[in-house]
Amino acid sequence: MRRLDALVEDLLADASARHAFADPVIERVSVGRLVRDSVQVLTPRAARAGVDIESAVESGLVIRGDARAVGQVMDNLVSNAVKYSDTGDTVVVVAEREGDDVVVRVADNGIGISPEDQERLFERFFRSESVRGERHGTGLGLHLVREIVLAHGGTIEVDSDLGEGTQITVRMPYAGEHPAPEPETP
Repeated sequence: MRRLDALVEDLLADASARHAFADPVIERVSVGRLVRDSVQVLTPRAARAGVDIESAVESGLVIRGDARAVGQVMDNLVSNAVKYSDTGDTVVVVAEREGDDVVVRVADNGIGISPEDQERLFERFFRSESVRGERHGTGLGLHLVREIVLAHGGTIEVDSDLGEGTQITVRMPYAGEHPAPEPETP
C-alpha cells in the first residue's frame, strides 16, 4: 500500500511540475533559503534514521525561476541522500557560486549507484536494481528533478561508486545578489 501511495504522490508532483512549466512563477529565488528550508524539514527524518545532515551555504545565491519547483529539487535530492544512507552516515549539502553558476552539491556516503544505473538514473520510472526493496522509490523523483533543473537553464550530474556514496551536482545560472540579507540559521 505504501508503494501505491508513493506512486500516486509522485504522479501528482509530476503533474504539478508540468503545470508549473506551463505557467511558471518566475522570480528571484534565494537558493540558500531553499537549501536551508529543505535541510530543516528533513533533519528530523534523518535523525530517526541515525543520519546526520551538514550544510554549508554561501550567502547571496540567487537564480531566476520558480521557487516552489526549485524547492522540490532540493527536497528530493536531500531526501534521497538520507533514504540511501545507513545509520551513522552523513549527508553533506553545499551551495556556492562558481563563476556564472549557482552550484548545489548533495553528497552521501551511502550505498552508491552502479555505473550502468547512473546512465539511466534520470529516466522516467527508472529504478535501480541495486536499490529495489525496502528503500525503493517510484522512479519519478529524479526524473522530475532533472526536468525542473533543465527548465531553469541548468545541468545535473551524478558521481557515484557502489558502497562509497553518491554526489549529485546541480548548476543553475546565477542571477545576482539577493536584494535583502538572508537570515542566518542557528
